[in-house]
Amino acid sequence: MIAAACAGAPAGAYAAGVMVRLADGERHLGPGEIDAAVDRPAGSYLLRAPGTAAEPVAHPPALSMRRLVTLAGASPSAVTFVSIERPNRTLAILRRADLADPAPFPDGPPIVWMDSGSTRYLRPLRSSADVNATDNIGVTEGDLEVRVHHGRLLDVRARADRREVPARRPVRLSAEVRGAVRGRALSFRWAFGDGTDATGRAVRHSFRRAGVYEAVVTVDGVDDSGGASEPLRIRVGDPPRNPGDTGGGTGDRRQAPAQGPVNGSGGGGSGGSPAPGGSSPAGDDGTAAGASSDAAGSSSDDSGATPSRAGAAALSRHSGSDRRAAAPVIRGTLVSARVPAPAAAEVEASGTGAEAAARRGTDPDSDPFGWIAGLLAAGALVWLGGRRELRARPEPAG
Repeated sequence: MIAAACAGAPAGAYAAGVMVRLADGERHLGPGEIDAAVDRPAGSYLLRAPGTAAEPVAHPPALSMRRLVTLAGASPSAVTFVSIERPNRTLAILRRADLADPAPFPDGPPIVWMDSGSTRYLRPLRSSADVNATDNIGVTEGDLEVRVHHGRLLDVRARADRREVPARRPVRLSAEVRGAVRGRALSFRWAFGDGTDATGRAVRHSFRRAGVYEAVVTVDGVDDSGGASEPLRIRVGDPPRNPGDTGGGTGDRRQAPAQGPVNGSGGGGSGGSPAPGGSSPAGDDGTAAGASSDAAGSSSDDSGATPSRAGAAALSRHSGSDRRAAAPVIRGTLVSARVPAPAAAEVEASGTGAEAAARRGTDPDSDPFGWIAGLLAAGALVWLGGRRELRARPEPAG
């Protein structure tokens, strides 16, 4: 499910605005300045996650990214690229052509706006094959971080010596950079997905708890070049295998593993990308929601109504007791009884001959010799009756 672009912020959260970082300084734009500089009317953009259909999401009056760069004191035509930091430390990238006027996007330009205490950024779809759910970013505490670059956009890739490791076992990670100018210094910053950071091209890190973590390295050059790697997934220990990409943790989403055990009853965790648009898992164990849905569906009646969980449980208990109390089925031929046999009309009214035979205890289809046994039993009864009648007759006088 794709999160609405105008979703409200949690109670007590506060977004300070947008921090635009330039090569020679920085400029902070507060909520008042952003609202006063909006140049896009309220409308809707299409949002799509991988493997899903595009859905329209509404936005209020917004500030185009081109206008934001201008307010920060930079020229959009001189910018090489602009990076917007996602909560998981990866970067959403806009190149110079993306800031052109008119915008090269069908829905309009990339936009920023203030909404219910959060600062939001949304990049529109580039084409019908594009996906942009991870570029639907919301910050509810602090600033939305935007960096304006005049240097090269670097191709950064993160590598690990192992992708599955026990807890507290160190992992060696390294960064590979393409496109950097030879001889120019680069700085490397790692975010491991567990709330810790490190610097350096190659690092060692130990994850203390089981989970599926996403390590990201961000690179900055002295010539205002930069870039960031895609998340590198590392499975630590044996955490629950949840559907989707998000999982446990109750603290800051930037400090929670991509998947792992939930701490306490709060649930939560890293509720944003890479799960498209910030979707949340169905249940703490990854299967609870689907299992309950399937169980309810299997208990539906002919009208299509589905009983409640309590009703379904009661129905299950009742069915189980009926099965335990059911007597074994005995097949054979009824030769005597203490109740009167039903009349022929009653047998015809109660069902077919086969159904009546089944209720009497015989099944002609499954017992082909039943009719023979019946004839023999009837003959025996006739013979016994004749013997009894002969004994009852008085002997003739001599």
